[in-house]
Amino acid sequence: MLIALCAVACKPVPPEQARQADKPAMGEMKDAPAEKAEMPDEQPVDEHAGHDHGPGEEHTSEPEEMPAGEAVEETPADAPDKARDEQPSREPADDPDNLKYVSSGKMGPNGLWISGERARDEKIVLETTKGRIVLQLHADWAPNGVAHFIELVKTGVYDGAPVFRCMHNFMVQFGVPADPDLAATWMERKIEPDAVKQSNRRGKVSYAMARFPDTRSTQIFINYVDRNSGLDQQGFAPFAEVIEGMEVADSFFEISDDQFRSKGLQQPMIGTKGGLERFKKAFPEADYILRAYILED
Repeated sequence: MLIALCAVACKPVPPEQARQADKPAMGEMKDAPAEKAEMPDEQPVDEHAGHDHGPGEEHTSEPEEMPAGEAVEETPADAPDKARDEQPSREPADDPDNLKYVSSGKMGPNGLWISGERARDEKIVLETTKGRIVLQLHADWAPNGVAHFIELVKTGVYDGAPVFRCMHNFMVQFGVPADPDLAATWMERKIEPDAVKQSNRRGKVSYAMARFPDTRSTQIFINYVDRNSGLDQQGFAPFAEVIEGMEVADSFFEISDDQFRSKGLQQPMIGTKGGLERFKKAFPEADYILRAYILED
C-alpha cells in the first residue's frame, strides 16, 4: 500500500502541548499517542497544520498519511450543496493528456521529489467557499517549499480540497487533494527540508509534515496566532504569508481534532475513493478551497 495512504500526516501541535510532551530536539521527536496528537495535516500535525502532520496533530502520528480506512462509495447526494455545486472537477491525474499542466519534476536519488518549477515570489489566489485569500510566496524564506507549492497549484492539487482541520486559537490546515489520483501521486512526493528563516506567527503559511522536515508533501496550514512561534523549533518553515483575506481564513468552519476523530475519520482517507464524500457527510458545513491559481500581474 502506498506510504501516502498508510502513514499519519504530521501536524502542527499547539505550543502548550509541545511543552508538555517529552520529546527530543527537532528531527528526533518521539511518536505520541494518536489521541493526543494534533496535526495540521497531513494534519498540522501531522502538520501542526497540514496531511502530513499538521502543527499539533500530525505529530501525533504523521502529517501525512494515516491508514486509509474503509473506502466509502461516492454518493453525490451526501455532499453539501455548496461543495457539490462549487467544486471544480478535474480529469484523472494518471492521464497526462487530460491535464493542463504536466510537471517536469523528478524523484531524486534520495527518494525526495525535485520540483520542475523555479522558486519565485508569486502571488497565489485561493478561491474558497468563504471568499478569496491571497498568499505572497517568498523564495528566500523557503525555496524548496515555494517551488513545490507553485507546482502543486499548477497541477490542481488544491482545487476542491476540504478545509478539514481548523482551530481558531491555533491554525487552519488543508491540502489533501479531492481527486484520489492526485492524492495518490502527490502525497507520495516528499521534498527536501528548508531552514526555518521566519517565525510561525499569524498569517504565515507552512507545510504540515509527518514528524520530520523531509516529509512535506501537499498539506499546508495558515497560522492564526503569534504564539505559534513555538512551531519554529519543530522544523515548520514558513514559505508564504497571507496578504489579503485573513478575515476569510478566520471565518472557516471549525473542526477540531477531537471532532474529526469522533466521526471515525483519518486525514489520508479523505484522498481515497469515497473518502471525500464521507467527509462531506460528516461535516456538511465544512469549507473548501474551490480553486488555487497564480495571480497574474
